Amino acid sequence: MALKRLLIQSATEGECEVQQHQHQHQQQQIGKKQKTVHTPQHINEDRTLKYSVAQLSNIRPSSFTTSCLKRYGINPNANEDALCQKYFLEPTEEHLEAYECDVIQAIRDGDIAYLRAVTKEGRKLQACNRFGESLMHLACRRSSTELVKFLITEGSVSLRVKDDVGRTPLHDVCWRKEPDFELIDLILNEEPDLLLIADNRGHVPLDYARREHWGLWISYLAVRMKKEIGRRLSL
Repeated sequence: MALKRLLIQSATEGECEVQQHQHQHQQQQIGKKQKTVHTPQHINEDRTLKYSVAQLSNIRPSSFTTSCLKRYGINPNANEDALCQKYFLEPTEEHLEAYECDVIQAIRDGDIAYLRAVTKEGRKLQACNRFGESLMHLACRRSSTELVKFLITEGSVSLRVKDDVGRTPLHDVCWRKEPDFELIDLILNEEPDLLLIADNRGHVPLDYARREHWGLWISYLAVRMKKEIGRRLSL
């Protein structure tokens, strides 16, 4: 089964240990354009897991994602440098001037009504400080999915931002104390390329996921990666 092959592959790479009774099937070599993305084999028809979160908790989420892509012949690092050069917004004086205390506090308080009011006054929410940390970074780290959605849809705030150490809003979401998969879905639906963009230390967002939540992340990614693989195969 697909998951079992990925688990065994991850183990040989030193990322996790897998119970010895799991079966390893011969990997099929199919042309990239001929591949169909199937529902992961550890998911039941009713979308429940065949494996417990505890059984999945030894798998590093970033390694699982890479293994999923490679299984379908997708190079996870292809065109990364070229993408990053033209992908992100460059901070401007306007962005720096818009980074004011009242909107920062509104983000922290989750005060959408206040933010909506200031946008109607003509103020911009595409704002950051001199370190590149933006209102979007702050919202993804501390606020709700509803507020982030407001910033995207009503505030015209881009997710294509990074701070001076290369962290994107998705890095901040993955760094949260508890996983917020609704917010992850919102961001990936808008900017799926953020999933594989590394910071200046070479860490992709999933490397920031807390160790105690790996099982939850794998159960989420097992479903999410079907969509990501299908998108990349269609490019």
